[in-house]
Amino acid sequence: MISPMVPMPADDGGRLCILSMVRYLKGGGHEIHFVAPRTRANDAAAFAREVSLHLIDLDPRSTIPGRLRHAFGPLPYAAQKFFSERALNEIRDIAKMHRFDAIHVEHLYVMRFASALKRELRLPLVLHEHNIETMILRHFARNTRNPLVRLYARAECRKMHAFETAALRDCDLVFPVTAEDGGKLRQMAPALNVVVLPHGVDTQRLRFSHCTVPERLLFLTNLDWLPNRESFDYYTRDIHPALKSAVPGLRTLVVGKDLHRADRRNLPPDIEFRGFLPDLNEASSLASVALVPLRIGSGIRVKILELMAMGITVVSTRLGAQGIHVRDGEHLLIADSPEEITRAVKGLLADPDRCRRIAVSARRFIEENHSTEAFGSIVNDAYGSLLAARRPG
Repeated sequence: MISPMVPMPADDGGRLCILSMVRYLKGGGHEIHFVAPRTRANDAAAFAREVSLHLIDLDPRSTIPGRLRHAFGPLPYAAQKFFSERALNEIRDIAKMHRFDAIHVEHLYVMRFASALKRELRLPLVLHEHNIETMILRHFARNTRNPLVRLYARAECRKMHAFETAALRDCDLVFPVTAEDGGKLRQMAPALNVVVLPHGVDTQRLRFSHCTVPERLLFLTNLDWLPNRESFDYYTRDIHPALKSAVPGLRTLVVGKDLHRADRRNLPPDIEFRGFLPDLNEASSLASVALVPLRIGSGIRVKILELMAMGITVVSTRLGAQGIHVRDGEHLLIADSPEEITRAVKGLLADPDRCRRIAVSARRFIEENHSTEAFGSIVNDAYGSLLAARRPG
């Protein structure tokens, strides 16, 4: 397995997806050798108890000089910064010491390593596609207001489309997280072998605990990810003023990772930064309603699934809830414009009984459609078919 990060602690959607995949494969009896950059090792000691962990010398942090240096190259910056010949040689040395059956990639960004190894080792290549990166850049270019940033994003989008399409053609199997993403991937590579793998939620870890908390709104986020930063800017600039006018006593509690990346200049004091919660269950006591105003992205929003599992009623944009087959008004509320979002949030805060009914229905939906038990068999059946087709006899 080649990954852009070590997935422990599993404190955001990307890491949760990776850790779930590791545990699905372990449950199927596979021996896993896991490769990740040393600079993004996080809790390597704990994760090394789960897999054979190999840390490589690679620093994929974004820099302005790096972006400028690669601005006129053929590859998107994300693909450039997650690759080096030195790191590839380290992975080659690992491959020489073991007999592997397949190369598994977590996230498109590290596909350059996998494509090179596939050509050399002639092994099947499997990609767990968390998002369609071309779509994220396309949405960002459409929504950004800065004309220079828009120009740069459009150029990166063209490069990413070419890179993503070529990468998909190298894959023998792809796990997208939604059927919608699977259809879009097949448009890019019509012969692609696609097995949809929704994200599973650990309903033992996340407890249902709906609390009625008046005049509080939860904003759960990870500001390390560009779509989340854009959604936070959208909230503070366009949504919050309308909400404050409709609910004068409202306080917005911002919880999550990398909150230092928020531009806090000129923010009103009723937007409170509460920081990271090691135990996400604590969020249930902070607010009964959460807002996810995403306008950029693909894949599935793990935080929506987690909020629903805990009993916090969600108001989301249509794009934010994409890939989760919920019914508007039954499992959550869909609202896109600032006016629609204001009506939805105000209505839930004013009607605690309705808010709780939706929360109960949402938890039941998670238990029936996104529990982790069913998804391990999907992964291992797909791998079994792939490997059996390649073995003589």
